[in-house]
Amino acid sequence: HKGHCRVEQSYTSHSSEEIRKSILIGMVRLHEIFGEISFLSTSHCAAASVIANEENVCLSVISREHVKELLKNSCEFSGRFYRYICQVMSGRLCSTLCTI
Repeated sequence: HKGHCRVEQSYTSHSSEEIRKSILIGMVRLHEIFGEISFLSTSHCAAASVIANEENVCLSVISREHVKELLKNSCEFSGRFYRYICQVMSGRLCSTLCTI
């Protein structure tokens, strides 16, 4: 993909007028992936929203079905895929903890 995207999580404020708000929780940069939590989740719910931070953002989409087919057909790919997902999620967790 090309460009930068921001990752936001929505919440409802606890004021007298329950207003839907969002908070920036991260950035997605060139050659990074997103959607891994939704892929791994059995509920298929998005944990956050990824929003283009500039015009002309370009990305590649790989369907859940295609990835599952690749995982089913290749143990080698499956091992490398899940290791990579763990590394990505671990890196994001460390980055989040460093900002708290």
